[in-house]
Amino acid sequence: PIEMIAPLPPESADDRDAPVYGGGDPVVQAIARTTSAGLPLAEALEAYSDEGFSSGARARFQALGRALRNGVPLEDAIDQVRPRLSGYVAGLIRGAAGSGRLALILEQHLIAKRRTRDIRFRYWMSAAYPLVLLIVGIAVMAAMLVFFVPVMEDLFKDFGVPLPGATLFTLSLSGFLIDYASWWPVLPLGLAAIAVGVWSLRFLPGRAARVRVFQRLPLFGTVSRSIALSEFCGLLSLLVECRTPLPEALRQTSAALRDPNLSEGCLKLAEQCEQGLPADQEIAYLVNFPPSLASLFRWDGRAGALADGLRASAELYAAQARVSTWVAGAFVQPFAFAAVIFLVGGMTVSLFWPLYKLFGALT
Repeated sequence: PIEMIAPLPPESADDRDAPVYGGGDPVVQAIARTTSAGLPLAEALEAYSDEGFSSGARARFQALGRALRNGVPLEDAIDQVRPRLSGYVAGLIRGAAGSGRLALILEQHLIAKRRTRDIRFRYWMSAAYPLVLLIVGIAVMAAMLVFFVPVMEDLFKDFGVPLPGATLFTLSLSGFLIDYASWWPVLPLGLAAIAVGVWSLRFLPGRAARVRVFQRLPLFGTVSRSIALSEFCGLLSLLVECRTPLPEALRQTSAALRDPNLSEGCLKLAEQCEQGLPADQEIAYLVNFPPSLASLFRWDGRAGALADGLRASAELYAAQARVSTWVAGAFVQPFAFAAVIFLVGGMTVSLFWPLYKLFGALT
């Protein structure tokens, strides 16, 4: 029998604040770990290139190590490997090195990446389980209609059992599937075409607007928005803390975000800030951001206050996402389980009810 999986509980404060180096770019992990331990950076990066990383990561380790060994400052060495290092990470390392708090900034970045990764994993697990449950239920029902129902239909004909409407519907559905069995090999191709079509939507214009529509949906849509806002506030807070000018910080954050709606909003806000317009007033008119963020950007002139506010907002949105993910899983999973029971159980009852009445009449 199919068993329900308990929804994932909200993450504890101890797990959330644990200073680990998991998640994020391996080069960032290596620099943070090395600088916090007070080890020579060039030798450490070259040593990391011998570990079991991907070929791209090993090439970045080697390039950075050689540049640093040749006396190139870290900021300039980052520029040399820029094609193989994301713009956000490169800007963050340059800003963190200039502020003199490289290890602390990079550790905060890695912790934020791990937090976002864990929340996304919980989100997809909560969303995928009901879908997998429904697919398994439909597959079981289809197998019963093709292989089991025809046997029962022959049995009904041999005994001349009067059939109720539900049983006649089940037999008709079985006959329909068997008659069109020759088309079954086309089904995987059709599903693959649908999957490719959905995946191709990201390349069509208006992706940010489609994401906004999805994020207005209850349950999983609102969770997706909270995750995106947590990532946005966390990434932007680190650049602001490194004294990066707000327009440049917004552009670098835009390139690092996975949410196309907020990425588009960052570029629009950066353009308006470059024109000398106040960020707190302009962000209130952008549909990409919630109105509550406008109050944070009133501290644009005070980088420390703005960074602290963004960091607190990131943690708040992350907490909302954890709780909402747990609530969505607890709400949707019972309905998915009930739907499977209704489909498979209802069909089973419709097949055995005539036999039950027949045995009752014989006895």
